[in-house]
Amino acid sequence: MKLYNSEFCPIKNVSDYRIFFAILDFIAFIILLAGCGVAGDGGEHRSVVGAHCIIAGLVIQLVIMIIFTVLASVFFFNMYSHSSKSSLKLDDRYSKIRDTPYAGSVLFSILISIFLFYIRTIYRIVQMSGSFNSRLHRNETLLLVLDAAMVAISVVLLTIFYPGLPTQKMRDVKEKKNTKPEDGELELKIDDEPASKTSITAV
Repeated sequence: MKLYNSEFCPIKNVSDYRIFFAILDFIAFIILLAGCGVAGDGGEHRSVVGAHCIIAGLVIQLVIMIIFTVLASVFFFNMYSHSSKSSLKLDDRYSKIRDTPYAGSVLFSILISIFLFYIRTIYRIVQMSGSFNSRLHRNETLLLVLDAAMVAISVVLLTIFYPGLPTQKMRDVKEKKNTKPEDGELELKIDDEPASKTSITAV
């Protein structure tokens, strides 16, 4: 978000996003973990209870992705609809990073990964809705294609087009902006008088 301009975000404080999604992810993880533990403990009743816990965790994951998609859609809508009509513009400091093919590939990879995880999560909810002995649950081909393959493709995409590289370049830009001239460097001081009186002073 900061690569473009965080002012386009529905929630202005970017750290709030990290806290919000981290809490929801943790809740979903705990519910899924509890469901797997109960289901694997044996007994038909415990298997049903465990399956319901797993479904609840998967539904929370799906809700998290929907919320993320809505917030991201609002962000890009604000960016494209207001950037040319108001004083709110894209952050010029990161224009060279933003305009590189790699930054565009990172954004495209994130979008593809989100779409693949939608497929995977919806499949898992449908799969867990039946019993552990259902044909859908025992179909290994569907499991490999709609679960394992979705995760594998996402991991490969986000490994090749790692989102952390543009972030690191943004930090480098900030550090260069904040760097002060060191001893022995020349600082150019331009007075309000004619150019002939421009003086170069050693710092």
